[in-house]
Amino acid sequence: MSSGKSEGGLPVFSWFDEPIKQSVSSVFHTLNHGVESLDLFRKFRNAQFLSVSEETKYVKILGMAQPLALRDIYSPARLSTSIGRRLFRPETVCGREESGPAEVTHQEKKPEKLSIDAEAFVEKHNRIIVLGGPGSGKTTLLKHLALAYSTKEIFVNTKLSKSLLPVYIALPALAKTENSLFDYAAKPLCDKTTDFAKDYLQRTFDKGLGVLLLDSLDEVPVPIRKAVLDRIIEFEKRFPLSKIVLTCRAADYEGGLENFHEVEIARLSNPAVNKIIKAWFKDDSEKGSDLIRMLKADRGVSALTETPLLLSLLCIQFRHDLALPKRKTELYRRCIDTLLRDWDTTRRFRRDSAYSQLTDERKERIFEHVAHHYFTDGVRLRFPSDALKLIVGEYTERFGLEKQQADGVLNEIECHHGILERISADTYAFSHTSFQEYFVARALISRRQEMEYVRKHFDDDNWLSVIEFVVAQQEAPEEVLEFLMARSVMSQVMTYPAMARRTKLLWLLYRCLCAGATVEPTFREKVVRHLFDSQLEMARIYRLGGVIPVAALERDGVRHPFFSFKKKPTLTAALQPYRMLANEMVLSPLTHYANHVLNRLDEVDELGDKGNHILVRRALRLCLLIPLASVRPLDVKSQLEQMLSGDGFDRSLNLVVAESLAVLQNHYLR
Repeated sequence: MSSGKSEGGLPVFSWFDEPIKQSVSSVFHTLNHGVESLDLFRKFRNAQFLSVSEETKYVKILGMAQPLALRDIYSPARLSTSIGRRLFRPETVCGREESGPAEVTHQEKKPEKLSIDAEAFVEKHNRIIVLGGPGSGKTTLLKHLALAYSTKEIFVNTKLSKSLLPVYIALPALAKTENSLFDYAAKPLCDKTTDFAKDYLQRTFDKGLGVLLLDSLDEVPVPIRKAVLDRIIEFEKRFPLSKIVLTCRAADYEGGLENFHEVEIARLSNPAVNKIIKAWFKDDSEKGSDLIRMLKADRGVSALTETPLLLSLLCIQFRHDLALPKRKTELYRRCIDTLLRDWDTTRRFRRDSAYSQLTDERKERIFEHVAHHYFTDGVRLRFPSDALKLIVGEYTERFGLEKQQADGVLNEIECHHGILERISADTYAFSHTSFQEYFVARALISRRQEMEYVRKHFDDDNWLSVIEFVVAQQEAPEEVLEFLMARSVMSQVMTYPAMARRTKLLWLLYRCLCAGATVEPTFREKVVRHLFDSQLEMARIYRLGGVIPVAALERDGVRHPFFSFKKKPTLTAALQPYRMLANEMVLSPLTHYANHVLNRLDEVDELGDKGNHILVRRALRLCLLIPLASVRPLDVKSQLEQMLSGDGFDRSLNLVVAESLAVLQNHYLR
């Protein structure tokens, strides 16, 4: 059937466009000849459109004070036709063997899946089941489709081309009744109009002009899930031309709908994440831009943005305190709580457990055990299912469970929470790599192994986030911080590679302070002094190598141009961690560090010999000042203006200062 448009601006169907005076006896034999078909059709259609749009136009995520308009935050979803948990991987990642550990580094990502536009796929196929993890956006996609089919302004901006009448049904509500799926779908429209609406709806689905949107099969209690599937199958047989789109958690779907195309909702892309963040902060675009910048700088937190639920939690927290790194551990704690408990609770749903001994607290201990076992053995990201079942089975014996119940335990954890998930038929992984790092840190602290592993892995990039989580969760992290300070001392360093390694430890040290390390004020001052003194020493090392780094402020952080008289190949590698440190200071400002720098800034003028004179000292002053722009912008502005007005100023450096002042004025002084 082709589609048309009515004078009301909403999509209509060509079979509505019959002469108004024509008797409807040719359509509904139960109606009087005097009823005008088009008016009646419009009455039913408009009532259904209004009902569906009212039900689906808002979304409210856990923690939100007010619902948000779906059309404002929705980003076009993408689907994958390869369901990872049903495919076998050609290779597996095993634990430590005679040949040594099989290692997968944090830089290696889970295999990318080819994805297609969700709207285009829905337009092309009539039977679809959309799978995905908790909070992955399944319901949001279904509500978007319902809203698009019932609202012209949204419909015309989608890849949908055939207008259909939408019926949106939450399957858990259907499961509480004995009605057939069609009768359940028709009842609300009949209640709002007349009983003739049932004939209208039947005609619509008979002609393939309706779309049935069925949400949350996974929330239907397991004992009656088959009965609900039977009602869906009965509906599709009764209306073979109709379109049906169904959602379910991937781990809960065990088949049963043979005529349905199975697709998995893809993780959010970077453009989609940015669009959602901008929608969240549409009343404060600068705040949204700040969050986007922070996410670029933090790989671990950025990984959480791949699902709409966790991205929303992140936006909520950032809106409240603007200090995401200082609350990083709190953020992860909240994400875990949400997936374990709160997400289902807010949806007025509680999943039954087959294991009375398996409390939420014990599930967290399982996560800690699995994370620790693999991470400390050099295996990251992916765990072979057979080996994982043995590990979980041995551990859950402590809770009174049999080893052979491990498969059921893993399935329940995946179905209920999605924290540990099956990514192929023979492989599991944490849904976010940073979840594994978080649980490794918890395990090390509970086993009192933190210093052992910090000493062993402080120079391993894969362990830096774990160390940060350790410091943030320790009651007294002074020993770890003392160790990092000792290993990042710059004295006696004469080469760029050595300085680069120690600069990265300074970056980690600063990150640990930002993460909320609970230390005495005097010790915090000691760490801050070390950070300042180390930068003075770095300037000396650069100067001896014939290099003078300069800091320039940008909208998204700091860049380091440099004056070079004896350029060496290793210089760029050394400047990279220095830039990481400077950008961390801009994105994650610490007031006590900024105060320390400003109080000691005059010491810079006492450094260096007279031969290196003003250029060296003012370049160093810039490197110390520019990272303070986000926390002390007025002080930085005053210092930069003084530098511009000084005598004997290098022209090139003058341009850098002027550029930084402009950025400061436009983006940091607001």
